[in-house]
Amino acid sequence: MNIKSERAPPFVAALLGDYVVEIADVIAEAVPGFDQALYANFVRENRTAVRAIRAQATSYWAAYYRDRFPEKRDYPALRALHEMETWAA
Repeated sequence: MNIKSERAPPFVAALLGDYVVEIADVIAEAVPGFDQALYANFVRENRTAVRAIRAQATSYWAAYYRDRFPEKRDYPALRALHEMETWAA
């Protein structure tokens, strides 16, 4: 999948709400190479969806990954979402 495609952001963002941390790891590592304008625009236009994804990721962190990532900000899904939200600010 071409993560630079204008169609990619909703699919990439949705994966951050998944419980599989390995997927979030791959995305978090790739975030620096993302088209910032493309992802910022997606976040701006889909604030409600991004909030829901963040809530889901936070829930999985609290339920399954709190021991592995004591600091919530270090959980890969939340780290990647934070970066994308920062671009949109």
